[in-house]
Amino acid sequence: MRLGEICLRRRVVVLADEIHCDFVTKGVKYTPFATLPNKAVVNNSITFKAASKSFGLAAMKCAWFFSDNMDYINRVKVNNRADLSTLGMIASKSAYSGGEEWLNQCVDYVDGNHDFTQKFFNANIPMIKVGAKPQGT
Repeated sequence: MRLGEICLRRRVVVLADEIHCDFVTKGVKYTPFATLPNKAVVNNSITFKAASKSFGLAAMKCAWFFSDNMDYINRVKVNNRADLSTLGMIASKSAYSGGEEWLNQCVDYVDGNHDFTQKFFNANIPMIKVGAKPQGT
């Protein structure tokens, strides 16, 4: 909210890149920018999403953007080149409708790798200090 309020006051549009949103580590909550309680802040933003990072579909060419602010949508459309593929749309739909179990396993695996690495460094290379665990990718 604070960042959104600062941007609103300074007349800076928020481009919320939420393409990595599915890779949130244990104990961290993902809050979509478009769900913030201040509607003026939300109206000052455009959100970008895709299944590409979560499901390894980067080559499928299927991403999207949305906003409650139709003026922003229309301004972005002018400079946006739709580069979609049928395979990308089908793959993205399939990933979101049937890939939850796989994604959960993948996120758990990545999270476990973070824990393993931190424990390994602490036990075997104590001169290397591992910083804060990332909240996501």
